[in-house]
Amino acid sequence: MKKISTLKSGTIFNYAGEKFVALEAMEDGVFCLLAQSNQSAPFNSSDNENRNDYRYATLRRDIEDVWL
Repeated sequence: MKKISTLKSGTIFNYAGEKFVALEAMEDGVFCLLAQSNQSAPFNSSDNENRNDYRYATLRRDIEDVWL
């Protein structure tokens, strides 16, 4: 198994059942992007005046519950 901190930019790798692309190697890890998710979710399923604001989006809550 390869250490995540040794991945080169552009490398596609699996982590926690998801596909990621390594964008930049850093001293403490790799800056990466989720390439393909196993889930589909609406941006905001609530019906309020902040419908297009990421700060209040249900997607934000779903992402932060899993990844942060």
